[in-house]
Amino acid sequence: MGVSIIQLTKLFIASLSKPEQLTAAATLKKGKVFLYFLFIAFISAIPAFLQSYQLLTDFNRDGQTIISKMPEFSIKNGEFITDEPIDSFSKKTHSINFVFDPEGTKPELEEELSENLVGIGFLKDGLHFNNASQPISLTYQQMDGLSKEFFVNILASMQRMTGFILVIAFILMLLLSLFLTLLFNFLYT
Repeated sequence: MGVSIIQLTKLFIASLSKPEQLTAAATLKKGKVFLYFLFIAFISAIPAFLQSYQLLTDFNRDGQTIISKMPEFSIKNGEFITDEPIDSFSKKTHSINFVFDPEGTKPELEEELSENLVGIGFLKDGLHFNNASQPISLTYQQMDGLSKEFFVNILASMQRMTGFILVIAFILMLLLSLFLTLLFNFLYT
């Protein structure tokens, strides 16, 4: 096993520094070639993993910022209810545009939802989610019984699951990288 790791390491270094020496790979056994492809797939999955980690970290941090600015509220009988007067606001972060205007006093805020990767807004007619592919709208009637506490709990659940999501995402990226590496190898050799 130690000899094959040394051979695979030499092959990897040669593939970066002297690609013409890759003909030596033809003499390797299938098991060693598969290990080499697995190693290449692992290396190619690392940047996507780091980007995913950064995205989830930003999303969790931005969610905390937004929750802290949101006033206490509840939704009963299709009505948005607060104990204090509502000040409409818009909060733009690295990953989320959040608009809070349940009374509809600033219609220009609705346009800000689509300016980022993810837009979330409490508007006069309901809760709106805008993402790059599909906007989703829920009326307050559909969200009857929800409160700020519900959204705080969702964010807390997402933070607890970040590690699990990252592990699953890395495994999927590794498998995809392995598949693509093998596919390109068979297509171009």
